[in-house]
Amino acid sequence: SCGKNHMMCLSSEGTVFSWGSGENGILGHGNYAGINKPLMIKDLRKEEICFICSGDYSSAAISSQGTLYTWGQGKFGRLGLGNMDNQCSPQKVLSGGLDKEKVIYVSLGMYHTIC
Repeated sequence: SCGKNHMMCLSSEGTVFSWGSGENGILGHGNYAGINKPLMIKDLRKEEICFICSGDYSSAAISSQGTLYTWGQGKFGRLGLGNMDNQCSPQKVLSGGLDKEKVIYVSLGMYHTIC
């Protein structure tokens, strides 16, 4: 999945890797550092991820259980976490009733997210 300044890939085992610019925490590695080779997103290693999406300013992943995770720039509330804070690591999106839903798809717009 290609974002504006970063990339992510998903292995057949459900492991997520990211690399590129770390601006706004978009890589999900717990910091703002950029990296030039794929690195596993450790906070998702215990989840079997079945879908990923790289946006311009945020990233998202969906687990096989239907849990949505988002991270990166929180401006405009695009991460769905109820605030506008940047997140350097994947966060479960539970607001808006998503704690009771099984998410199957997510798309990241420049200023918004839809699932």
